Amino acid sequence: MNLQDYRQQQTELNQKYIELCKKYSLNPSVLKEIIFHRSKGYNNTDIANRIGIHRVTVQHYVDKLKEMEDTEFGKALLAATAILAGAYILSNLLGDNS
Repeated sequence: MNLQDYRQQQTELNQKYIELCKKYSLNPSVLKEIIFHRSKGYNNTDIANRIGIHRVTVQHYVDKLKEMEDTEFGKALLAATAILAGAYILSNLLGDNS
């Protein structure tokens, strides 16, 4: 896969991710952060402290993630979200503004 194909695929996944966030009334940036920190093993209180939101808000997002996991579409998008969250964090760490 070349870079252009990768970026096109990333754009399509991001659009589906944003649609899913809208459906569940979630902030896409916050969801990415929560998924990233959950994948690192942090609990809700730790995540809340790290990203500056209330623990109850983190729990709300986690509950919504569990709802999404109940569908095959949700599972596929959650997997894509995890990938996007990693790419998002990595691009921020590397300072990629493209």
